[in-house]
Amino acid sequence: MVEPKSTDESTGDKDKPGVPNVLNQDNVGESGLSAYERWELPSMSSEQADANNSLFVSMYRDSVEVQVVEEDDDIQPLTAEDVEAIRLAAYEEGLAQGIEAGKQKGYEEGFQHGVADLKAMLTKMSHICRALLEPIPQQDLDIEDAIKVLVSSICERVVERELQLDSSSLGGIVREALECIQPGAKRIRIHLNPDDVAFIQDQLAAMDNADFPWQLSPHPTISPGGCIVETDKSMVDARAETRLSAVIQQVYSKQSDVLGNIEDAANSAGGIDQLLSEVKQFKEGDDKIFTPDSPEGDT
Repeated sequence: MVEPKSTDESTGDKDKPGVPNVLNQDNVGESGLSAYERWELPSMSSEQADANNSLFVSMYRDSVEVQVVEEDDDIQPLTAEDVEAIRLAAYEEGLAQGIEAGKQKGYEEGFQHGVADLKAMLTKMSHICRALLEPIPQQDLDIEDAIKVLVSSICERVVERELQLDSSSLGGIVREALECIQPGAKRIRIHLNPDDVAFIQDQLAAMDNADFPWQLSPHPTISPGGCIVETDKSMVDARAETRLSAVIQQVYSKQSDVLGNIEDAANSAGGIDQLLSEVKQFKEGDDKIFTPDSPEGDT
């Protein structure tokens, strides 16, 4: 019977010192070792390792199935209809996206415009409500001034028409104006409308104290029923519009002394310069002068 070789001899580690051999005949009997327990490490020499690797590679090649992918020769190129369908699909998709984006942008812009218009309407409505609810003193003043102007205009038209029809009251006006000038005044000149010259000439001739020197100077710019009495040192404006304005002012200011106010408004110190400023068309030397010595007038 052949004795089994020891583990040290089979593994080639016999000459290595300090390496115990736990599986040897000395430690375990042959009858006590099973087939598994008697398995020995394979030899790690180069020849044996190459042989084992070759065997493993050969077995792996036999087990792997080689799969060859065959190319499909049935691929067809795109036709014009396919290209058109793809283009149409892309167009529809882009159109849908553009419509959605446009809707969103238009909604935002419309919302902003709506907010701005609403704010403007609210501001306007606020101004209207304030104007209706709050007092308006300025409008009251404007209405009052407009009424004054209207009344004055109506009075002027009525008085002017009445004086054109009958200017007999001019005699009293001339006498009142002569009383306003300073006593002893010289070179008295009375400017009046040409239609009133003859009447005033008769009135002055009939006066008891008509011994003062006077001259009548007709001016078409002076309205009928009015006159301007001028001396070297003073001037009295008794024109119809001046007296009417004084009367209206008296009515507005609720004063009762109308004649006194007429005198204050009419009697103003000055001379021919002030007369020229109020009677624009007056030119000295162009009018016809009437004196007591020449009833028909001297040129």
